[in-house]
Amino acid sequence: MKSNNLSKKINECNCNFVKGAKYYLSVIGALIISAVIILSVIGFKLGFDFKGGSIVEVVYGVTFDDAGNQYENGSPYNEQLAKGKIEEVLSTFGEFEVSSIQTAESEYGNKVVYKLLNSKSLTNEDYANLENELYKAFDEYKQNGLIQSNYISAYGVSGTETNVAVYGAIGLSVAIVMLAILALIRYGLSAGLTMLIVSVINSLLMFATVLITRITVNSAFVASVLTVFVVSLIMNMIYFDKVRDNNKKDLTREEVANNSVKQSLIPNLLTFAVALIALVLVTGLGTLPIREFGAPAMVGTFFAIASATFALPFFYNYINVEFKKKRRK
Repeated sequence: MKSNNLSKKINECNCNFVKGAKYYLSVIGALIISAVIILSVIGFKLGFDFKGGSIVEVVYGVTFDDAGNQYENGSPYNEQLAKGKIEEVLSTFGEFEVSSIQTAESEYGNKVVYKLLNSKSLTNEDYANLENELYKAFDEYKQNGLIQSNYISAYGVSGTETNVAVYGAIGLSVAIVMLAILALIRYGLSAGLTMLIVSVINSLLMFATVLITRITVNSAFVASVLTVFVVSLIMNMIYFDKVRDNNKKDLTREEVANNSVKQSLIPNLLTFAVALIALVLVTGLGTLPIREFGAPAMVGTFFAIASATFALPFFYNYINVEFKKKRRK
């Protein structure tokens, strides 16, 4: 009942979303211009997946010595102690920026994995020396022991090997084009062009946000962009379903654009709320890589609902390029 009353009030509201869009588009313009300036001066803050770097892995939860005997007091190293020793050794090999730290169970115990951005390229000899220094730091683990050679490793990864930037850009571009084709087939040429423009705007806004806030661009960010794209797709289709219904009525194009926003606002807000709650939970309860995904995605969902409310009706109102079928005499 309350939902019906709210829908009625929204439909009775004398709101002109097409004209109000100029304020939203002004904010968009300011964000994108700011991002372009930052991009030209300092560029993106690229993460490990794009730049490459070093990976250091150490098993810290070992409960037996090199002879296969159980340690009397359990494992000599816990996670915090292992991280402290790793960072102490790394400090002697130059400047590293920690891109991410992951922990997991391995064959021999718990494992901590550091992904590092290097200030300079390391040679194979450097990595061999790094491993030796780590062996010395973890003196309970003997380098030539029964299985201790599997406990520690350090090696380099090239950014070109990950291909995240290439595959992410290709995936997003294909998704946007497929969305435009779907909209063209289902709703017409104007809707297809409108969805294409708004999808590009939403993507640019997310990239503008990470440039301005200096969020690290990595595979988690690429996943967040694609997630926001799906949320935006749902909102766009809800809107254009209403447009298709309103086009059957005797309304001007601006009335169709505005009325469709009013009719799609509640389902779009529900979509926004569900996505946001899920992202808040993931960000609050997840590990660092999950939080790196959740924060940009939350920002992107705000852009998605704002674009569905203002940008969609604005561009649909002014993009009127439908093909008219000629009647046969």
